[in-house]
Amino acid sequence: MLAALGRIDNFILESDGVIYAGDKLLENAQQSIHALENLGKTILYYPNSSTRSRESFKNKLKKLGIDTEINKIFTPSYITAEYLKKYHPEINKVYVLGKEGLKDELQLAGLTIIEPEDFEEHTNASSEILKNFDINKEIGGVIVSFDESFSFKKVMLSSLLLERKDCLFIATNNSKYLVVEGKKYPGVGPLIAAISKVSNRLPDIITCRPNPMMVHLLAENLPEINLSRTCIIGDSIGTDLSFARNSGILSMLALSGVTQPQELEKILTSDIDFVIHSLGRIYNVLNS
Repeated sequence: MLAALGRIDNFILESDGVIYAGDKLLENAQQSIHALENLGKTILYYPNSSTRSRESFKNKLKKLGIDTEINKIFTPSYITAEYLKKYHPEINKVYVLGKEGLKDELQLAGLTIIEPEDFEEHTNASSEILKNFDINKEIGGVIVSFDESFSFKKVMLSSLLLERKDCLFIATNNSKYLVVEGKKYPGVGPLIAAISKVSNRLPDIITCRPNPMMVHLLAENLPEINLSRTCIIGDSIGTDLSFARNSGILSMLALSGVTQPQELEKILTSDIDFVIHSLGRIYNVLNS
């Protein structure tokens, strides 16, 4: 472990399953972060959930006893907003399936949010009712994220918009499910699948892991960061390892979340750079 720490100056931390589980800090996670900072390491945060804005995520960390600067936080909501601002400045209005954190970041980027409530009168699939829907073709993108109120109407409206090939289909991630207190809940992937089935379109882009866009933003926001000495600590062999490969950074798998120690064969056949029991293990090693 000490040899590994000598190769790494910057850590990108996943959140749920690495720092905390729900609203509870994992054992010694906070102490490990403070210990790494005391060694002069830079700590960056890349949560997988798009439900929070950067400001909201910063406040959550603060409640857990972890202080950081907002420019060291890269939420999926922020990355998605920056993608649109940088690569599609022609888009002014977007139709959003997601929570407040995503909407907040999009609005900060200057976008107008069109929400399902704005089309409350369109409650069925009648062509008579829907014939004037987006008649001026002003909505430039459909953004799909985690949405607990996903519905028939949202699939219908998304699919209608996506009949226009110039309307972008954007997803924040493609997670199959979330694990909450040991139980699986639908992730963003099933929502994408429903819309894709009707619209016959796949997302034009999935903005977050394993897409390396976060690292591109990191290089722009913090150009002093040396990516060759940067490592992500995540709990998923699939998304986190692929993200590390695509980004040209090191990977460290924490066995405190999605991937469990009993999945030894899967771990051994992957090309993860480092494996630790948990983020808290770093504190234990440094204080042994």
